[in-house]
Amino acid sequence: TDNLDLHMFITGIGGTWVFNKKTFGGHLGGTVLFPFASNRISSNLTDTKHSLAFTDIFFQPVQLGWKAKQADFVAGYALYFPAGKYKPGADDNTGLGMLSNEFSAGSTLYFDQKKTIHFSGLFSYAVNSKKRDSEVRAGNLVSIEDSIGKTWYKEAISGKIPVIINAGMVYYMQFKTTSDEVPLASGTVSLGGEEDRTMALGPEGNIYLPGLRSLVSLRWLGEITARNRFQGNTFILTIAYNVKSFSK
Repeated sequence: TDNLDLHMFITGIGGTWVFNKKTFGGHLGGTVLFPFASNRISSNLTDTKHSLAFTDIFFQPVQLGWKAKQADFVAGYALYFPAGKYKPGADDNTGLGMLSNEFSAGSTLYFDQKKTIHFSGLFSYAVNSKKRDSEVRAGNLVSIEDSIGKTWYKEAISGKIPVIINAGMVYYMQFKTTSDEVPLASGTVSLGGEEDRTMALGPEGNIYLPGLRSLVSLRWLGEITARNRFQGNTFILTIAYNVKSFSK
């Protein structure tokens, strides 16, 4: 259909932790996020809106980070739990109804002694299960994220920790490596042809305010191409509060 638009709003609360004690030579940490989502689909045939509802949980129990003189490295394992409502064929689903196992690895490279100019990249691979109460299986997904940026340090009014400002450009590319599997009368088949893919580019900036123990980040991403997907813009606002620091 022509003039089909999807507007989605996602918010959530979560936490990230890092242990001081080293594991395999690096610092072990993790992340959990409990999100809520609402959406509106509009076209010349329909106009439906779903209110804010609990959706699928992101949980990364393992993230290992290592530091070198001019580089940082990270590797992790995460799960997307199908916690949101899902029923095959329903028009009020709030989750995807499938468990995803995600493996990731990345690095940040620094181009000066003070580590103020940097380039980072992250590679992720997600393996999807069958959807709940069905034989449908979404193809496995590769995500590649890159950024280049600059850091500024400004002396705070009080305390030893400075105000930290980052700004730069971010990019991501995401595509499926296997075909979607959909049941038909003759049995389950793999849908051939062109798999989903999308690419996006945009600016990002964040500031750490030591007096408030808080990080505020804003990111805008405009998709420059998309195939077998909606194409549009994404705005991300992140506010993080440093609950406790155990380092000396």
